[in-house]
Amino acid sequence: MTAALEFDNVWKTYKTGKIEEEVLRGVSFTVERGTFTAIVGPSGSGKSTIIFLAAGIDTPTKGTVRVLGEEISGKGESWRRKWRRRNIGIVFQFFHLVPTLTALENVILSMELAGTPGDRKARARELLEFVGLGGKEDKYPSELSGGEQQRVALARALAHNPPLVLADEPTANLDYENKVRVVKLLREAASEGRTVVFATHDPELVQGADRIIRVLDGRVVEE
Repeated sequence: MTAALEFDNVWKTYKTGKIEEEVLRGVSFTVERGTFTAIVGPSGSGKSTIIFLAAGIDTPTKGTVRVLGEEISGKGESWRRKWRRRNIGIVFQFFHLVPTLTALENVILSMELAGTPGDRKARARELLEFVGLGGKEDKYPSELSGGEQQRVALARALAHNPPLVLADEPTANLDYENKVRVVKLLREAASEGRTVVFATHDPELVQGADRIIRVLDGRVVEE
């Protein structure tokens, strides 16, 4: 079976004026489908960049990124955006909910962008119930706690049934109880057959991972 995620000698350099910063230095690894994988490393190690490249939000300076059998590193921005809406669910560190939409509407929006068929409102309600937010469908992000907003973001990421879920520091702004809850929900998503890859610097969050990829100074140092 085709791997869910393949990085082959990936380099990423950011330029600010005349200053260049190498964030990734020849990163190579493979993530099999249906696994729950943690990318671990301190702040600034390059793990968030790996998530952004895997999602097609960014492109490598050198090397190849292949996701779900598709080489996305050489594709244009418009192609990557449309492909991402159909195939990837993303949970960001800072939630990125639309503030003028309710929890229910935020989840439905994901399905509208992906063109997901069926009763979108019913599925959105089902997912909000799944993440423990039944009864809060009509709340706006400003009316929800940080942990609740992150769970709405998780429901949004799962709404269009993506085969790959990517999470960038999904628990960084949460208290311990909500950290445990969000990781448990991600693990349950993986148990349903999805591939889940999440970046974190918190060692307590990786105990249930099928696999741990450790990143330091832009390199994979241990798997």
